[in-house]
Amino acid sequence: MSASDSPEQGRYLYCIVRPGTTDDLDLRGIDDQPISEVVEDGLGVLVSPSAVKRYRLSRQYILGHELVIEQAMTRGTVLPIKFGTVAESEAAIREKVLQARGDDLHRLMIAMDGKVELGLKVIWNQERIYADIVARYADIRRLRDQLAGRPPNEAHYQRVRLGKMVEEALTDRRLEDADAIMARLEPFATDTRRNDIYGEMMILNAAFLVETAREPEFDVEIQALDNDMNDLMKFLYVGPLPPFNFVDLVISWS
Repeated sequence: MSASDSPEQGRYLYCIVRPGTTDDLDLRGIDDQPISEVVEDGLGVLVSPSAVKRYRLSRQYILGHELVIEQAMTRGTVLPIKFGTVAESEAAIREKVLQARGDDLHRLMIAMDGKVELGLKVIWNQERIYADIVARYADIRRLRDQLAGRPPNEAHYQRVRLGKMVEEALTDRRLEDADAIMARLEPFATDTRRNDIYGEMMILNAAFLVETAREPEFDVEIQALDNDMNDLMKFLYVGPLPPFNFVDLVISWS
């Protein structure tokens, strides 16, 4: 694929690929624009026509960006480029990306060959974890029992104290459970990332860079973890994905 420069339009950048690997794909990018490839020295950049502008962080645009990269991954190794990257011209892409950073990009390509990202979010079963906390901590259990049956407007400070004790216990337990899960999965990965968690019940939000040949082993360990937890936790497991958490190329045009 190739595209000719237009003085009226820039190019939106999606990812680095090896030239020609996506030739048989009919790819469409953000705003349904056609995807083409800018090639130099054994590397290609997937691009689409775009005004030179700042892209807002909208679900539509982010999904469009990621979909191109995910489709390209079905044909070979990809290096994701940061969302919203726009060049004034193909000449700028060749000079500032493929020529200036060519050696590093070739090394990164080799490092990512044969690997995929697998994502995992782990969420407690709320009813089960609270019951587990009460069973584990005798001081929480005693205070809960003392307050049982008393009117809500009584023993206000004791209730606040109970809430803080439970919150602290959950914080400690969250770290303990997250570390235990990571300890079981890290041996199957070449790299890992822990991302921010959200919500009171989320324990872990992690990404794993895994060799394709070891995906089946990783799958088996996820299933074993799910069985071992006996419904205490819910495992949200996705992949294979492009290495979004391990490669996010930031391009400088200055």
